[in-house]
Amino acid sequence: MKFRAALLDKWPDWLLVPVFLLFFTTRLVPEPVSDRSIYQSVAERMLAGDRLYVDVIDNKDPLFYYAVAAQRLLGPLAEYGFELVCVFGSATITAALARRLFSASQWASRLVLVGMAFVLTGPLYDLGGSIPPGIFLSLLTIWLAISGRPIIAGIALATLLFTKLIYAPIALAFVVVHSLAQRREGREGASFLLAFALACTALSAAILLALFARGELPGYLASQRANLLYAHSNVFVARGMFDNLRYHVLTALYFGKRALAISVLACAFLAWDFLRTSPEDPRRAFLAASLAIYPVSLAIVGFTAIWCAHLAVLHIFLALAASAVVPRLLRDRPVLALPLVIGVAWLLSGLGPDPWEDSNPLDFGDRLDALAAPSPEAVALHRVAGPGSIRYARLGSDNDFHHASGTHGDRLVCPHFFQYRFTEASLLDSIVACA
Repeated sequence: MKFRAALLDKWPDWLLVPVFLLFFTTRLVPEPVSDRSIYQSVAERMLAGDRLYVDVIDNKDPLFYYAVAAQRLLGPLAEYGFELVCVFGSATITAALARRLFSASQWASRLVLVGMAFVLTGPLYDLGGSIPPGIFLSLLTIWLAISGRPIIAGIALATLLFTKLIYAPIALAFVVVHSLAQRREGREGASFLLAFALACTALSAAILLALFARGELPGYLASQRANLLYAHSNVFVARGMFDNLRYHVLTALYFGKRALAISVLACAFLAWDFLRTSPEDPRRAFLAASLAIYPVSLAIVGFTAIWCAHLAVLHIFLALAASAVVPRLLRDRPVLALPLVIGVAWLLSGLGPDPWEDSNPLDFGDRLDALAAPSPEAVALHRVAGPGSIRYARLGSDNDFHHASGTHGDRLVCPHFFQYRFTEASLLDSIVACA
């Protein structure tokens, strides 16, 4: 009887199983096309012995590429598992914040969990890219700081620095503001920030030393400069930095109208909640820190937004806002809250035939097989050059169709193996020369 009663009490959790199978199986399997194919090829060359930023070059942060290399080494299920951890790790942290700080009921926690999972995998989702781990590590740093674990939080921030550098100011701003707001008196706040900074500095130094030992540090620093130039490059036909900033704003308004509008409303709600919360209430520090990261997030959008996925940086603020807004609405206005929360999640998730047309769970196995298959380009290359080890270069394509899957025995002689239409002519000439 007790077992049957426990099953009946948990029936809402059983409803999550078909939701998971329908929307979070095939949907989270990376496809070896477009940017993901480039990441996959870089990782495959690293597994073949090439050094990142030296023998094979791209401008993403190093720990992201080492993570992709580990996924490729372990197999397709690891690639799916990594996405699953990033998405549901972020959603779980959001639900845990709602429960810990705002006394969310089980229903509210489930709603936050599922709603955030849909939002994170909506139109701004960077499947197989560096943004999902960036969001997860940002929220993890925030959660650890709130939990009073400065050393582990510092380690999480250092990991974020070398996985998605541009997101680090958000997590750092939250930790600093939250610590100062919560510990305005005495030395506790200073000691927390000191331990946090020392842990972050120690791991960052260790990573930099490892990059230096492998000869990858100069290339890593050059990649950061390339990122800055890319954000203000001739992707747009712009005259000067301010003209580029104007295009970034236009990009944000074009791709992120819903996210921007809802984030403004969420910011207003948090500000109102902050003003009416007692200074002694521990939630006030969380609200202050959440409000502090909103302008930081907008600044990152204004500085870097070129493609729609760049708007996903707002998901960090929206996750924190959801942890505060949803429990209060469900408690104070339950009749209004449920359709409102579901409607907002629906808007941000882009639920409809287009973003979710590739979610059929029956295709899960086929998608995994596609990750394990050798590249058609590598097969064609060896059909022409023979089965032995060959030297090769690539020129004239920004979609490499994961060419390096099947080239472990070959040598890439030109580190830049993909090019955009706006790649400088001097770089194209250098590839021709080294080939």
